[in-house]
Amino acid sequence: MTPTVAATLPSPAPTKVGDTVQLSDGQFTIQVQQTKIAKDSTRESNTLRALVKTCNIGVEDSFMLSWDPWAAIGPDSENYPASSRTYDSDPTPEYPFAGDKNYPPGKCAKGWIVFEIANDAKIVAVEYANDVGDQASWLIG
Repeated sequence: MTPTVAATLPSPAPTKVGDTVQLSDGQFTIQVQQTKIAKDSTRESNTLRALVKTCNIGVEDSFMLSWDPWAAIGPDSENYPASSRTYDSDPTPEYPFAGDKNYPPGKCAKGWIVFEIANDAKIVAVEYANDVGDQASWLIG
């Protein structure tokens, strides 16, 4: 499964940071464990950083993970997709970025996803939406 952001999907009912959501009929779980806004001298804008954990609890063949299905959301539905660039100043461990590793049943991945946001942006949620219709949203604040 190679997820991508589907911008036309309706927003899912949000949960709180720390809550675990089951997707694909319970085949995998996602949890946004922590978020923080950071000023970064190596980037032209601020960043929102989200610590995310994803576990394969039933996908038989395994799946690959990516930043593609993730976005930071502003109060007026502003959409800030996950950054496609990484810097030495980004937090580690990094969430799988390029889909270069498979996660078989029983395996999890945990790491940071970085979103470049406007310097004056207020972020209200982190959303996940892949190309097969799985969606989840975590409220920030």
